[in-house]
Amino acid sequence: MAIKRLCYEYDSQAEVHDMYDYIQLITSHDSNFKDVKVGLQLYEMEIMPWKNIGIRQVNGENKLICPYWWNGYIDVKHKRLIFSLSANEFKISERNIRQAKQKNVLGALAGLFVLEEKCLEKMRARYREEFKKYDFPSVTVEISDKFNDSIFQENIEVSENI
Repeated sequence: MAIKRLCYEYDSQAEVHDMYDYIQLITSHDSNFKDVKVGLQLYEMEIMPWKNIGIRQVNGENKLICPYWWNGYIDVKHKRLIFSLSANEFKISERNIRQAKQKNVLGALAGLFVLEEKCLEKMRARYREEFKKYDFPSVTVEISDKFNDSIFQENIEVSENI
């Protein structure tokens, strides 16, 4: 799970078990996390998938504020359809599949993209330090990228410096 991995990258000793822990740990290490924008150039849009997340005091209690797409994502993932038994017959009592609307799907994908980018950023920094510590030479890796054949991209140059 990408969010657990990011938490590990921030603090490998931290015990995180749920969204409350994830958000608390990530925002304590990266105060700008909720301000990250993901651009969809094809549609000339920007999405802030983690906007407004955090822990807030409500009536003396800590309350988790999840991203706008999170509850829909969880409902679709775990409870697409909920059945009830009535007169020896199963009937659909709830259709959470309706939460799989474009706004939630784009938010979830953009949220995952941010998590993956942050993980890679932290991992690059960690490996750079390891390379320096053991006096390894700098390495550039060229990656063959089939994504350039996509109708949505002009050209993508991919290389990784470690």
